Amino acid sequence: MASRGLNLVQRPVALTTDDTATANLLINRLGRLAADIVPDAPGDGTQRDRLINAAKGVNQLIESGQTRRGLKVQHLADAANYSEKHLLEGLDGTYGRQWAATLIRLLSACAGPMRVEHLLSAPVEVRRESGAIGYDHPAGCSHLKPMLMLAGAGIDRFVCSWETPLTTATCWDHSDPRADPAKILTAQSQLGHALPGTWAEHLTMLMADRAALLDFLVKASKEDAGLFDEAKLDVARIVANCSSRYCVLEAMAYGRPIGRGLHFGEHLYPGDHPDLMELVSPQMRGIAECVEQASVAAVIRAGEPQPLQASLAAALGLPISPLDSVVHAISSDLLLHTAANPSGANTTWWRVFGMDGRDPMAVALVEHAGARRWRKKCLARAYEHTAPGLLYPKRADHRLTLRALLRAVDAARVAAERLRHARG
Repeated sequence: MASRGLNLVQRPVALTTDDTATANLLINRLGRLAADIVPDAPGDGTQRDRLINAAKGVNQLIESGQTRRGLKVQHLADAANYSEKHLLEGLDGTYGRQWAATLIRLLSACAGPMRVEHLLSAPVEVRRESGAIGYDHPAGCSHLKPMLMLAGAGIDRFVCSWETPLTTATCWDHSDPRADPAKILTAQSQLGHALPGTWAEHLTMLMADRAALLDFLVKASKEDAGLFDEAKLDVARIVANCSSRYCVLEAMAYGRPIGRGLHFGEHLYPGDHPDLMELVSPQMRGIAECVEQASVAAVIRAGEPQPLQASLAAALGLPISPLDSVVHAISSDLLLHTAANPSGANTTWWRVFGMDGRDPMAVALVEHAGARRWRKKCLARAYEHTAPGLLYPKRADHRLTLRALLRAVDAARVAAERLRHARG
């Protein structure tokens, strides 16, 4: 499905049965490499094997359609040929999540360069009786909770690389007047670390996790490049493709759900918060969405239309001369995007950080960010097959690790589809 301003190559994947077998091969080969990259693995390889077999079990359940209705530990244990107790022991702590996040970046790198990383929030369905972190349900509203995620976009794919419950403005937020100390303490004891509450705490933890994973990859590539040779990978290509220097910080919904739809009561525009952009800028430069800054008509008359460079358009899969889309530079750090649609025109304001607003890449990022419909369809496809909120383990760390496995297996299936597509 093509979105406004995007070539047909950018569409949600259409996964096939053949991709399941290829995905298992990728999980096995790259899962072993991920286990060698992430330090301090528990045990003597048993943890690695349990995670790989659990991921293959998830893949089997995805293929059978069972994950559409949730992921029960008993079903996964049967698919992975483990007892429930043995399976859950492999989900303890943070190692499994680090392994899954590393595997996702390796899979993405094999499928092609990660051009842009996106920080966004997404609503996920949870069980009615759920005690999931971030779930704060008012009477009469949808059973939803918001997830904060970091996702990587290539020219033809959009895949979540890291996600965590977004607790801000819920009873799980220690800084909120409605905070529930008992819930927060229980979650922290199960996770083994403090539960972030404010936006600054969430971004600090997310960026620290991202930096640690990339450090693991770079260190392994320098100190033991033979690991990549054994996995039949070009180490330089993998390191170059597994992350991006550029990011898009979208407006993000959070807090408690309202009504029966997929909506939350609060919204954050990161471009209006310099302190949040400063948390991201040491690792990436990019654009952050902000609220309307001035009269659009007056600004367009005063602003400077910015051209889209052909080389950047090709790298991001954008049309070279989009007739229905214009980016105006209002100042050195403020851009206005206007895009035509059947009902008129949409306008979006973007704050630029880490580079000048007239930098050709800033303009390309704004055009790329206009493809919201494509990104939403990619996530909807992933969530349809791997419902991330319908998880049944009792402990928080087990639920988060299973959620990470769902995202890793989905990334493997996307990589398999892309490899098949590339082979023709």
